[in-house]
Amino acid sequence: MAADEYALIAGTVFRPEGSAFPRVEVLLESAVTKKPQKVRTDSRGEFTFRVPAKPARYNVNVKVAGFRNETKPVEIQGDERVDISILLEREK
Repeated sequence: MAADEYALIAGTVFRPEGSAFPRVEVLLESAVTKKPQKVRTDSRGEFTFRVPAKPARYNVNVKVAGFRNETKPVEIQGDERVDISILLEREK
């Protein structure tokens, strides 16, 4: 693997009614790294993480007050892009 090879985990966070959810904190966790990566969604509810281009499993976590926590598992095989969508549900 060349030093500049990487994979992308990209996604969009949506509100229950289907609109984009801007400025939401998104965490990327891995069993390999002890410290999660953090980003905030942009104005369109989109986020991207850059990770090593090697087989690995990650969890993408979104926690917003007033909404249920959402976790999506992601598996990377190599130099690729994986896209996910996260639809948040209101807490009851």
